[in-house]
Parts: sequence; C-alpha cells; structure tokens
Amino acid sequence: MFYDPLPTLTPILISHCNAKQKPFFDACDGIFVNYTWAESAPSVSAAAAAHRRYDVYMGVDVFGRGTYGGGGMACAAAAQVALRAGTSLALFAPGWV
Repeated sequence: MFYDPLPTLTPILISHCNAKQKPFFDACDGIFVNYTWAESAPSVSAAAAAHRRYDVYMGVDVFGRGTYGGGGMACAAAAQVALRAGTSLALFAPGWV
C-alpha cells in the first residue's frame, strides 16, 4: 500500500492519485489517499487509476481533522462520494465510536 502525501513527490499535499504517483501506484497493491481530499478527488483519482480504481482508498479521518464530510457520524458523506466515483474507502481511527 502506498500512502499519497510523501514529501519526495511534492512539497504540498495533493490528496488524490495523480501522474506523479502513478509509478508508485503501479508497483504496489493500492494507494491510501490522505484524508484532506476535496469532493472532486475520488473522481480524479478513479480516472488516474483507470481499471484499478478500487485500489484507490480515499482516506477518512473519523475524528474529522480536515476530512471531507467532517468525520464522526458524517463519515457517510465521504463514503457516498467515494462510492459514486468507484473508489474504495479507508477509515482512520474508527475506534472513537
């Protein structure tokens, strides 16, 4: 699994799968997209991943630290956006419930 916000790839946080990450994505089982993604990120990531779109795991921080939808009981909002785009979802810190 490849985690997207590596500083060797970009000095800023991208939070979606893109061409700079493609060689790493191709060499591993999937990519864990950082939880600070925007609403368009799952669609952009699915397009970049093509037939491997389900190997893109959109991160969701259940504590809500900058995550799409706000975290907590609103994690379903992020899940719906990821599902519509055809990507997977990865929950960070689900034990708070």
